[in-house]
Amino acid sequence: MKRLLAGLALGFALNSNCLAKQFTPQSALPTGETISIKELRMRPAAAKELRVSLKRFDSGEFRDSARHLEKAIRMDDQVPAAHHNLGVCYLRLREYAKAADEFQRASDLDPRLIAPRISLAGAFFVLGRYPDAERAAGEAYQLDPANPAARYWLSRILATEGHDTPEVQEMLRASRVHFPAAHLVLASLLLKQKATKEALFELQEYLGRPDAPEKSKVACMIERLNDSGQASTCVMN
Repeated sequence: MKRLLAGLALGFALNSNCLAKQFTPQSALPTGETISIKELRMRPAAAKELRVSLKRFDSGEFRDSARHLEKAIRMDDQVPAAHHNLGVCYLRLREYAKAADEFQRASDLDPRLIAPRISLAGAFFVLGRYPDAERAAGEAYQLDPANPAARYWLSRILATEGHDTPEVQEMLRASRVHFPAAHLVLASLLLKQKATKEALFELQEYLGRPDAPEKSKVACMIERLNDSGQASTCVMN
């Protein structure tokens, strides 16, 4: 049971024990969205590169999209959207440290933008830089407490840091409608509190989500919990 609890509690990061490494559903990663470049005041040549980058991004050509954004930034490095969009490309390429640098630059250029701070929190989270992730998510949440992504990332990061307060649990419950992984984070907290029935409910709800990935691994967790520590036939790979 302890191994299972560790897998649920730590499986949302990209390190830790063996079981945690096995359970890294796609929804555990920050996705990020590009920012529109309409009506941006910038050099025409740089704007052209931005437009090309968005077309490449929409076609799934993330490396080529990044190259065009890098070129645009060399021409004009004062456009927050360019840095944010480059960060999103790096996220898709799983170059998280480079993504964090770009999101930080975008946030510094325009402190009013919430998207770069949310993306920064996600990048720091994957890098295991939890205090930095909490800071970025907290700043995003302060800018807009009603923003679903800001609320989700802040609660998820706090949960990873060991904060299982009622406030964190309520934030996770509010996040479930937009983020299936919130069910899994909440389940991990409930299992720590030995609320197995409630945790099983969250895992079952996750399985019922059409947008939830890697359901076979969650189904295996449910089978192991229902077996009460007895031998299970499911395999998590």
